[in-house]
Amino acid sequence: DLGFMVYVPDFDINTEGKSLIDAIEMARDAISLVGITLVDDNQPIPPPTPIEAVKKEYDGFLTLVDVDFDEYRRKDRKSVV
Repeated sequence: DLGFMVYVPDFDINTEGKSLIDAIEMARDAISLVGITLVDDNQPIPPPTPIEAVKKEYDGFLTLVDVDFDEYRRKDRKSVV
């Protein structure tokens, strides 16, 4: 009922979602945004940490999230001024 908190260790970012599906989508969005920002700034994308090397906290679980930076760029994004 409280939702899901997400931590992405390779990018050191947090996000959340109201449901598991929403949390995974939010993670995908956060990873994509940070990833394309790094690419645009000519910074390296960190290599993925093997899932067995990631320590889970609390009563959580670990999962992988697929990300397609090119697809993320193609989405219709509007700037807010």
